[in-house]
Amino acid sequence: MADNDGVRDRPKNGKKVCLLSLSRIPDDPRVRRQGDALFEAGWVVAAVGQPGAKSQNPLWPCYHIENAVSGDAQAGVKVDVAVRPLSEGPRNDAILRTALRGTRGAIRLAARIKSRVGLALQTQMMRFDSKMALQTYWSWATIQELYQASTGVDADLWVANDWLTLPLAERLASERGGVVAYDTHEFAVNEYMERLKWRIFSRPLVKAIEGKYIREARVVSTVSEGIADELQRIYRLPFKPLVIRNVPRYESVPYIPESGRIRVLYHGIVAPVRGLEQLIRSVERWRPEFELTIRGPSNESYRSALHRLIESVGVSKRVTIAPPVPMTDLVSEAALFDVGFFCMPRLSKQHEYVLPNKLFEYIMAGLAVCVSDLPEMSRVVRATGVGVLLPTADHVDIANVMNGLSRESIRKFKARSREVARTLCWEHESQTLLSAYDDVIGK
Repeated sequence: MADNDGVRDRPKNGKKVCLLSLSRIPDDPRVRRQGDALFEAGWVVAAVGQPGAKSQNPLWPCYHIENAVSGDAQAGVKVDVAVRPLSEGPRNDAILRTALRGTRGAIRLAARIKSRVGLALQTQMMRFDSKMALQTYWSWATIQELYQASTGVDADLWVANDWLTLPLAERLASERGGVVAYDTHEFAVNEYMERLKWRIFSRPLVKAIEGKYIREARVVSTVSEGIADELQRIYRLPFKPLVIRNVPRYESVPYIPESGRIRVLYHGIVAPVRGLEQLIRSVERWRPEFELTIRGPSNESYRSALHRLIESVGVSKRVTIAPPVPMTDLVSEAALFDVGFFCMPRLSKQHEYVLPNKLFEYIMAGLAVCVSDLPEMSRVVRATGVGVLLPTADHVDIANVMNGLSRESIRKFKARSREVARTLCWEHESQTLLSAYDDVIGK
């Protein structure tokens, strides 16, 4: 199926591109910006992704599969679509009691252990056998649906967004012609290193697939210098991947001076491992004029858990959990606040090298910035002077840094963000992408 509302003509340069992504493309800032930049440069653009977007469709067609993957995948846990272990089942002590009840219980226990061991062996074999990894990959219904949804799409360049579409892009290029570009939005082989199940069952698959195809892509790009360096090291690439940061298009937003309240915003995926629990715990230590809004997509169980935490800490009058806004409204809605916040715990190299959309969206919205002192984010903050850095993700440190923000310093940082935004924007950043894609297709 296709979402074609609002598709407009542009002068064409004869080059065709298809963007592949396991995301709701109108809601995906990075993929949408890719398409917009190419469309405005005269490319014929099409995209294939998931249904159910909340944002207005872009000016180029988005084809989509019939069924979305799980809600967890939409909340950023997309690698869990990979090799899945069996369901958790009862706790170990319950399993033991069941086994002791008799032979039938022992047989069930043995079957479960055999299945788990077999799956673990299968995933570990992928470290050495890419064919097994690809057999698993092409067995997924979602990938098959994405392949079918691309039927009829013609392209000179197939852009694989993240490792999950890399084999698909290579297959489409081999069957229909064209070349492949690979844009990884995360440090894929480290993306969920804090999860034991992911390290055991999914990481071997990720590394097997990325390792097989990354060298075949004509252009490789990612979001930060740290990830680019690691990709070159791990896969022994003859070149360093391009760094194309997640910066938004330039928007001139009205300046809104801080009122009696100082409004702090976190926007983005509302999910674990984003420092939100420590952020909420810190609020009771904040100066009384500060208030917090957490806004973004989340699943019901996690949102309920945050509400319970807010109640238990006693900050319900100062903390609001708000629903997400369309991707196209993120900057204008953020401009109503004073401080943009993001504190990522340092749990892995994925977190260390994170350079998220929200940092640049806060700057574009003219906010003072308060983010983790991690290498990639701190490099931007120190170079631009738009805010302050958090030494750790602990709630006491968060409170101390927030309380150190005076009204005068907030006004200074906000003014600096508005100044920096004129050049730290997609209109400048996208030139790297356009030049690289032009080079591989030919001008």
